[in-house]
Amino acid sequence: MLNGGIYHSHFERKSKMKKKTIIWLTISILILAITLVLASCAPAQQPAFTPAPTPASTPTPEAKVTGTVAYLEKMALPAGAIVEVKLLDISWQDVPAVTIGEHVITTSGNQVPFPFEIKYNPITIDPRYTYSVRASITVDGKLWFTTDTRYAVITQGNPSSVEIVLKKVTTSTPVATLENTTWVLQSYGQPGNLKSVLKDTEVTALFDSAKGRVVGSAGVNTYFGGYKLDDNKLIIPGPIGSTKMAGPQPLMDQETEFFKLLQAAESHQIEDSHLRINSGQQVLIFAKK
Repeated sequence: MLNGGIYHSHFERKSKMKKKTIIWLTISILILAITLVLASCAPAQQPAFTPAPTPASTPTPEAKVTGTVAYLEKMALPAGAIVEVKLLDISWQDVPAVTIGEHVITTSGNQVPFPFEIKYNPITIDPRYTYSVRASITVDGKLWFTTDTRYAVITQGNPSSVEIVLKKVTTSTPVATLENTTWVLQSYGQPGNLKSVLKDTEVTALFDSAKGRVVGSAGVNTYFGGYKLDDNKLIIPGPIGSTKMAGPQPLMDQETEFFKLLQAAESHQIEDSHLRINSGQQVLIFAKK
């Protein structure tokens, strides 16, 4: 009986241990299963966000139309003349031309031809469209020269460089004459490198036909002298008389140069209320007062 009881007790202990083992294994399997299920349901870990590098700014593409502006008339422009050149889109009829670019030149006594350059963005150009260059010259807000021909450029096989020849604008203004007109000096010196009259000074010339004398103001002093006129030939034999007032040195230098060129006069031309006196290789440019 004792041995049987011991055996029975040992069997119960083994049975209990086996049950505990099974329970722990079951729990472990359940925990593992739950862990796997949770892991499979969790969102995938996102990689750290790295912003894309900012691309370097791309420069705006650039192209240009170049050329020169001139006219055929043998006359000089006064120092205040303005040359304006425009690049236009003229594709549509009955619609005003669209300005794409322009180049404005203040002549400052320089003479034709005037070079120009108009830059534009080639991306804005449509090869199906028509483009042209127009130019004009104005003096004191009045139109003197303009284009009367279409100068097509850029598209449809047209060039990007043109030589523009302007046409003189005709006016109904009476033509001034050399004599009995007060002329105001605008510029003087070598053609192509003229000097403008100093600011706030007025240099004048009046050729009095009744007396055969030229009189006026040289900026500081008044002056007088005889002259001879034969068609466009003009001679001022001199010497020119004047008052003897003194002034600032720049004005006195201008006055001396004016007298020198006036006494060297050889011929003259008048165009649209402007007088040009040719004195050898130099000129005097006047405007009608």
